[in-house]
Amino acid sequence: FWRLKKSRIRVSGARSTRAGSIGNPCERFIFYERTAGDLRSAHAERLQCIFDLGNELEPFVVREIEAMGFEVVQRQRDYFDRTYEIGARADVSIRRPSWPRAVTTEIKGLAAHVAEGLETAEDFRSSHMPHLRRYYSQLQTYLFLDGTDLGLFAILNKGSGEIRFIEVPRDQAHIDELLAKAARIRDAVRANEPPPRNESDECGRCPFKHVCLPDRT
Repeated sequence: FWRLKKSRIRVSGARSTRAGSIGNPCERFIFYERTAGDLRSAHAERLQCIFDLGNELEPFVVREIEAMGFEVVQRQRDYFDRTYEIGARADVSIRRPSWPRAVTTEIKGLAAHVAEGLETAEDFRSSHMPHLRRYYSQLQTYLFLDGTDLGLFAILNKGSGEIRFIEVPRDQAHIDELLAKAARIRDAVRANEPPPRNESDECGRCPFKHVCLPDRT
């Protein structure tokens, strides 16, 4: 089993600032994703288990969305903004006949204790969990790239099987912050000058800590 999981682990860099990473408070991490991807430490086999499960859960959620009468008009849509060098791949866009346009929807499978505490967009934006805050930034980036004012999270509770839909209105102030960050990273990549270190408890788990060499005991 573990040999199988290890065989699926891939280490790669990014040619642009990823929507899934742009919410990371450490700009140096995003810089290294783009400039030192081949030096990234491979993630553990147990994390690959989670990734594999997530890949299997997404089609299930899409089938349930369709069974509820929604039309899935796009899947895995790619975006690229040349000005800010932001790249993204949105899960799905869904719509109903009465809607003026499709709504970009991000599917996330979460542990029961996490999923049950999410009811509004603010629960993501102000969460004490860094990955939930990154999800919020990711969806706001989609709204910027789409030029739309509303997105959705489709949250699958991996304990109960419940799917919860959470509306996420466009947060222009947050989008402006993300674009300013993307511009700084773009300029740092062009100059090949890493941004300042942002040392935190996350440093110990960072796959680029051996490149960044933060001053941590």
